[in-house]
Amino acid sequence: MATSMRRFNSFIEALELKEIMTGQNRFTWTNCQESPILSKLDRFLVTQDWEDHWGNLISRILPRLTSDHWPICLNQEGNGGGPKPFWFEDMWLTVPSFVQKVRNWWEEDTSVARWEGIRFHRKLKNLKGKLKEWNSNQFGRIEERKSTLISRIEEIDRREEEGQMGMEEKERTNLKKELEATLLREEISWKQKSRERWIKEGDGNTRYFHAIANGRRRKNFISMLELESGATITQQDDIAKALVDHFKLIYRRPMENRWILEGLTWPALDSTLSRELEKGFEMEDVKAAIFSMDRSKAPGLDGFTMAF
Repeated sequence: MATSMRRFNSFIEALELKEIMTGQNRFTWTNCQESPILSKLDRFLVTQDWEDHWGNLISRILPRLTSDHWPICLNQEGNGGGPKPFWFEDMWLTVPSFVQKVRNWWEEDTSVARWEGIRFHRKLKNLKGKLKEWNSNQFGRIEERKSTLISRIEEIDRREEEGQMGMEEKERTNLKKELEATLLREEISWKQKSRERWIKEGDGNTRYFHAIANGRRRKNFISMLELESGATITQQDDIAKALVDHFKLIYRRPMENRWILEGLTWPALDSTLSRELEKGFEMEDVKAAIFSMDRSKAPGLDGFTMAF
């Protein structure tokens, strides 16, 4: 490796830079010959703080017209796909009055239905609305609240240094307590988004959880889609429509056009295994299955985790 390359690698390591990977073409340069030589010369390198600030960063290679380089574009992509679905936040459980609030909201709904399952579904739907409104009023944006608290604490500290401290000591103590609670809730929230299970909350791992969550978002984001016709689309509305149309076509296909497996001999279960599979569930089986689930995971599509 050349000396200049070693220095460049040392520079990257010293600043802890990371690359925003492209989701498609592997190369950004060609020598434009009949037997081309291809290389990846261009890339985006950013710090973790920069990525944390902007989030949802996507690197995309654009068409090459006359240059021997493919231009690359860095975008901040939105979530796309319509409104954000409801998700029960584990940080809500850190509020002492939260359980009682949920109990009161649950009892507010007195809807009547013939089937208990419908009534239960209506109660959950009503509770979602209450939780969204309460979350917006109670927490708002945690990052903004954290910045406000830090700024106010720093302001009081400056007044103390300048000898202008009044009756603000009690306020500063309360602000620090609120900041500590806010930092813990922020860490719990980012841990839940990162889906990491092996690190405990309260160890100051917010930065790590933030990086994992951003990585998951980038990995799951569909920046482009190639259709069966060979055309490529990049607009989020077009991608969403193409996916919906694709699955509509699959589920509308008549039964006779589906694959049929013939001439295969499957081993049969003995009578003992058959009875085990067909017997009903005991209450202990249900409890064991439910209590073994991760508390931060939602078993259904309603967004309520096992912590709820």
